[in-house]
Amino acid sequence: MFSSPSAALVGLGSSFSFCFAFLFAALALAPLPVDARFASISFSAVQQCGSFTVDFVGGKAPDALPLTLSILPLNGTPVFLELPSDAWNATAQTGAAVTFVPFPVGTEFIASLDDANGQGTALVSDVLVVDPSDTDDSSCLPTNPAPFTPQYTALAPLEQCEPFSVLFNATAGRTSPTVRGFTPRGASYPVNQSAPFDDASGVANYTMDAARDTQVVFLYKDQSGYTEVSARMPVLGDIQSSTSCIPTSPLANSATLESTTSDSRVTPKIAVIVIAVCAGVVAIVATAMVTWYIIHRRRVRAQKFTKLDEAQSPTGTGPDPEKQQQGMRRVGSPPPRIVTSVNTSPISPVDPRYEELTRYLRNPPYTSMDYGAQDEFLRPIPPPSHVDAIRIMILGSYAGDPEHFLSARMYHTTHAQA
Repeated sequence: MFSSPSAALVGLGSSFSFCFAFLFAALALAPLPVDARFASISFSAVQQCGSFTVDFVGGKAPDALPLTLSILPLNGTPVFLELPSDAWNATAQTGAAVTFVPFPVGTEFIASLDDANGQGTALVSDVLVVDPSDTDDSSCLPTNPAPFTPQYTALAPLEQCEPFSVLFNATAGRTSPTVRGFTPRGASYPVNQSAPFDDASGVANYTMDAARDTQVVFLYKDQSGYTEVSARMPVLGDIQSSTSCIPTSPLANSATLESTTSDSRVTPKIAVIVIAVCAGVVAIVATAMVTWYIIHRRRVRAQKFTKLDEAQSPTGTGPDPEKQQQGMRRVGSPPPRIVTSVNTSPISPVDPRYEELTRYLRNPPYTSMDYGAQDEFLRPIPPPSHVDAIRIMILGSYAGDPEHFLSARMYHTTHAQA
């Protein structure tokens, strides 16, 4: 599989390079949907009468200009801010808008960047809350604000792809509204009517075009231009709910939302597929590398034990150099000399041992043994004379060593034969 660890690393690196290259090519070649004008948008936190910043990057500006920042307070009156033409830099593909929000502390709102036709160009913000001002600034607030009274009421519950009704006061001049739905951290979309409008009845019927387990905020607008924003409402449903009414919004599949209150990101489907394929390839390569490494380690260890067995076997191919050196040391060096401690003082003629030694040398016990003719060479040597015995005794005692005593005896034997 791999000839060496470095080759394995090269193989893994090649897999990563291939995956990244494929992912980059897929994202580069994937066309940006028509309605997904901007690839990413972020909304800053906001204080009462403080600045509110919106940054958007990537993609391109819509054809219907100018851009409009829709600020939608829940259960309130919306604010629409038209952005200048230089808010978007087509060369750098970046845009920004700085404004203020004329809402008191604690107001909840969502924001959406729209084109001139009221179409969303990026994802809707999360639900933002106006924070208290560090300087207690209230200059942007109206002096005597009129209490908000809703003119339109959506009848709950709202269920996925099921019809629902909106009530309004026809006697007060309200008419059947057009409804636009906003999903926080999601897309915005028009809500389709399910029956012809009958302004005199004070009831308008629509189809809930949002997916279950989400929340929706409605922006109502009647024929006179009156607008208002509903509260957040949950969308119910189950696995058996129909999905035929849910719009296929390109924004939900391609745009990215970055907010100080959330980091929700919607990744393109093609990127998800590519990432899954790359993860599978990397997992396979990593598994193969681990398997190869384990087999390689076992093989190396087996080779080491084989060489060790051959070196220790008596039928090995060659002698052990260490054993040869040990043998040479045993043959070449003599055994250590045993040093015996003896009395090196000479034996004096007055010493009692002198007479005993003299008697032994003159008449050794083996002289009385009988030898045949064939044992002539075993016959003992005649005892030395008195003078020779004294000479041998003195030489042996001065040496203090049994070896010298034997040498002295050999000397005696030679002189006796002569």
